[in-house]
Amino acid sequence: MTSHSSATVNLRGHTVNTGLFIGGAWEDTKKNYTVTNPSDGATIATMSDGSPADAVRALDAAVAASHDWRFWAPRVRADLFHRTHALLMERADAFADVMVLESGKPRSEAMAEFNLSAGFFLWYTEQIAHLHGTYAEGSPGGYRVIETHQPVGPS
Repeated sequence: MTSHSSATVNLRGHTVNTGLFIGGAWEDTKKNYTVTNPSDGATIATMSDGSPADAVRALDAAVAASHDWRFWAPRVRADLFHRTHALLMERADAFADVMVLESGKPRSEAMAEFNLSAGFFLWYTEQIAHLHGTYAEGSPGGYRVIETHQPVGPS
């Protein structure tokens, strides 16, 4: 059972939501778990613990939200993902700080891990704008084959 929430925790000056984000809204759960820093054992935060039912609801919400994506032009989708990448990069310090707290790793390693992940995100973003279909004559002749690509949604 869940309820809408805006529960947050401040981690090194960064506001982090402690709930689950499902269907466009943050939710708390009845069950929580504690995140500790492995380097010193300090409690970092208490987070909502998602259940299998929460996972199914999240997947259902993602599928429902993805139905219209196939109608968006590849360039429009790519532009949105470029903006998402820019927002990620603006928040690089926050991601690295939280990674240091939750993993106990050095900040330089956390920043390198973040930059690697952001680089993968950017590479896939670039692929969105370069989706090309094909057009060919059918092997036995008499008809044409057109291949197009569209997002498949969560998988």
